[in-house]
Amino acid sequence: MNEGPEIVEDVLLDANVLAESAVSDLILRIAESMGSFNPRWTTEILVETHRTLTGKLRWPIAIADGRIEAASAAFPDALVVGYEHCVSACRNDPEDRHVLAAAIHAGLLTIVTLNHRHFRLDSVGPWTGRVLDPADFLTEQYHADSARVTKILEDMAQQRNRTFPGMLSRLSATVPDFSLHVASVHGIEVPVYLPSRNRTS
Repeated sequence: MNEGPEIVEDVLLDANVLAESAVSDLILRIAESMGSFNPRWTTEILVETHRTLTGKLRWPIAIADGRIEAASAAFPDALVVGYEHCVSACRNDPEDRHVLAAAIHAGLLTIVTLNHRHFRLDSVGPWTGRVLDPADFLTEQYHADSARVTKILEDMAQQRNRTFPGMLSRLSATVPDFSLHVASVHGIEVPVYLPSRNRTS
């Protein structure tokens, strides 16, 4: 008896995750290389991402534009539309009701965000999905195929002129638990990360 095609989950990425350049690069590379999930976002999320990159992180506008355009081109089916009618029914933090509304409208069961306070369990009903920190999400992907995720990390390190431990150090600025987990598997230490102002790599 033949098994049916494997169901690939759609995952909504919040702006605070997309704006973390190294973390979002790793997540999107995993999606593209492994096909283990489909990243999703909305125009509002992309606008917020751009605002964070050019405002808080002080990226040049052209670089921020290019990053968002590249992500949109790589994942042309990622955009969630038509969710606005769901916003009024959401009871989570007003700033992120558009995110929950998009998940409800599109039937998405996972939101990856750095801001769990805006998605408390007592405020997201009747949505029955899960809210994951990117460190937990990346650890799940690593457990699913550690060899491929390791290869992606090695490629990222090479392209950024970093060592493998150095790449884990860069990621530790946002997903320290993931970096430490991978380092422990490989029997290496994660150097202390010294952040640059723009964090474009």
